[in-house]
Amino acid sequence: MQDRVPARLRAVGVIRVSEVGKRDRESESFITAREQREQFTSWCARHAADLVEVVNEIDVSGKLELAKRRGLLRALELIEGGIANVLLFAYFDRSFRNLDVQNSVLARIIEAGGATYACDFGEIRFGTPAERFATTVQGAANQLTSDQAAYKAMNAKRDAVARGVPPFSRLCLGYVRGPDGHVAVDPTLAPLVTKMFNMRADGATLKECQQFLADNGVVRSYSSVKATLASKMVLGELHAGKHVTPNLESHTAIVDRVTWQRVQRAKVPRGRVPLPDGRLLGRMGLLRCGGCGRAMSSGGSRSGGKTYRTYVCGMRADCPRPVSINATLVERLVADECRRYIAGRTQSASLDSKVREAEDRVAHAEAALDGAIGLLAGIERPSARTRLLELQHDLAEAIDALNVVQRQAGPLELVRGDVDWDRLSLDERRGLIRAIFRSITVHPTQAGIPRDASALTFEPFVE
Repeated sequence: MQDRVPARLRAVGVIRVSEVGKRDRESESFITAREQREQFTSWCARHAADLVEVVNEIDVSGKLELAKRRGLLRALELIEGGIANVLLFAYFDRSFRNLDVQNSVLARIIEAGGATYACDFGEIRFGTPAERFATTVQGAANQLTSDQAAYKAMNAKRDAVARGVPPFSRLCLGYVRGPDGHVAVDPTLAPLVTKMFNMRADGATLKECQQFLADNGVVRSYSSVKATLASKMVLGELHAGKHVTPNLESHTAIVDRVTWQRVQRAKVPRGRVPLPDGRLLGRMGLLRCGGCGRAMSSGGSRSGGKTYRTYVCGMRADCPRPVSINATLVERLVADECRRYIAGRTQSASLDSKVREAEDRVAHAEAALDGAIGLLAGIERPSARTRLLELQHDLAEAIDALNVVQRQAGPLELVRGDVDWDRLSLDERRGLIRAIFRSITVHPTQAGIPRDASALTFEPFVE
């Protein structure tokens, strides 16, 4: 294919390696990234071009959306900012494995007056209808190759999980891989894991759980302890991604389901965290950027010698349309929406009744489970085990329902209609907002910075 070479080429190269795995990135065997860089150097020498920058996407899938491809986003920003005018890949099939992302990026580069090249392919054209058709067909073929590989891998994982064989190398603490590849209980570590779950269910912090393991000769990082406490492998279940049906009776459980569920709900107070400038929505994670869906964070700007409080997208560098909004404005709009939500709603009497009903349900479920444990203890029949699991499930559901009602009732009983809002403390207002809303999204607007409630979407827990 004949290249169309624009004048004064300033290229930004994107190196993408899908999966590094256990390979040492600095070793001689890790040559994929180095080969791509050499391709860039060679291409620039042939076309008398300057290599402005090389960005790395190591362990990055080409199927990801643009917001998650930081290297590609950086390259696009350089081109749209006029610093570079060529997006350069070593291989076309490594550039994109997501047709929507490919077409979006190519269109933006054309609009910015730039061009896209792959060293093995030439110019990836997208200017005319015929060029868009040809490039889209090639991009679809690249995506198909990736989709087929993923489909085959998923089927292999599904077969392995059905047989009770983990399709991954790293097992949860407390288990080892047996000679036949199946999961087996580690007789030394399993009791420690069981004890750690009981500690956490009774209120121990993650740090205390980590220290407990260390005191018994098992050194694990904080994140490793957190992952262990979230793993369903301790329940005897084998999971391998959201698209693979789990094997719920794969191996011997070392933690009972009720304890596991209590651990998932466990939260240890860390004490009050001071809020900068008394921000109503700061650090709550409820305010979301409409451009990428990520949480917004506290910010500020200065103009005319004055400082203005704002909330801004927490992932501005990666967000395709980062949003910011004046803090005073959005806090007033959220307060107004809280007043409207509260006004005319049933007050604490009915909420207290719902809490009592939920507490009674938990008490009955606990009594039923305790009675069954005493009655069925020592009976080694599948039906006895099934009945115990059913009762454990009923108890867990009752506890979940109680938590939901308590969350609604606690802050709402502070309020007797919208007139009481001004008498609430900052912590009480924040608690009320957290109880009412699941999320509050600030959407990008044509005019730039949002000016009124039309830019906000409120998602309450209960309509």
